[in-house]
Amino acid sequence: MQSGQRAFSSTSMQACVSERLLTLTSYDENNRKIQEYEQKLAGFREDQKQEEAYQATLTEKIDTLQNTMQILDTELDTIKTTIFDLDMEIFQMENTIAQQEIEIEKGMQEFKLRLRAMYINGNDSLASALVGATDFYDLLSRYKLISCVAKHDDELVTNLRDELTSYHQNLDRSEEHTSELQSLAYLV
Repeated sequence: MQSGQRAFSSTSMQACVSERLLTLTSYDENNRKIQEYEQKLAGFREDQKQEEAYQATLTEKIDTLQNTMQILDTELDTIKTTIFDLDMEIFQMENTIAQQEIEIEKGMQEFKLRLRAMYINGNDSLASALVGATDFYDLLSRYKLISCVAKHDDELVTNLRDELTSYHQNLDRSEEHTSELQSLAYLV
């Protein structure tokens, strides 16, 4: 019996050893799998860190693009306001120019009438007008009349010249505003 117990013990011992070897093998295999999983998780952590860095960079880019859009919207609003202001200035200039054209035409007609009157009456000189005076009062009256006519003629010519100069300046400014408006319209 002892040999049977020994045999049983030896068989059981072998079974125990076998089972122990199997457990150790399973343990080693599990440890190996755990190591593999740890490596995979470490890789995922790296990927997650890269993904988080990518997301952060993408968020910063989006914020920068939104800021740029706000700046461009502000610039666009400024350009639109400038275009409106230039349109109003051009409109006012056109009205001013139209009024100046009427004033110039009126001044030219008056100047033509004055020249015609001088031609019809003859171009008497100051001396001939003064010599024909009958007395001192008549001489002073003629001199005063000639002075008033000369002063009026001088004012007429000066006003006409000033009006023409102003007219041409307004035309130039209107052209500048129009070209500036066209360049701004191109930006919009």
